[in-house]
Amino acid sequence: MRYLELIVINEKDNVPWQYPPRNELVYGE
Repeated sequence: MRYLELIVINEKDNVPWQYPPRNELVYGE
């Protein structure tokens, strides 16, 4: 389920999926 959140965040920020700086914070959770 976390993966879906990451994809949504990426689409909103329009950042690359392989190198997302904000996703690291989500992964920490």
